[in-house]
Amino acid sequence: MNYGDGTSQNKYLDYHQIHPVGDNKTEKIMKAGRTMGVFYIESPATRQLLAKAGVVDFEHVVIYSSIIRPAANRYTNLMLSRIHGEKWDIIHPDMDFLKES
Repeated sequence: MNYGDGTSQNKYLDYHQIHPVGDNKTEKIMKAGRTMGVFYIESPATRQLLAKAGVVDFEHVVIYSSIIRPAANRYTNLMLSRIHGEKWDIIHPDMDFLKES
């Protein structure tokens, strides 16, 4: 088994004991963009986005895996700036309910 930190050992892996959500080691690996071999978030673009964003909760990882699409590149930097706190205006009052999404 490869632990993602350069070490590996032959150990029995009990999948019922794995809880990666909220696991500090898992988050550290993801924030570094070291997700090669992790289905759906292993592309070079997604790994780079994980490292740039530095936020790896479930909701953000879903966003990252969704925004890495042809013709979406111009929106990636906009999304990153908003993740890092840039303010933005609601384009219409009826859209106010979307500000958290």
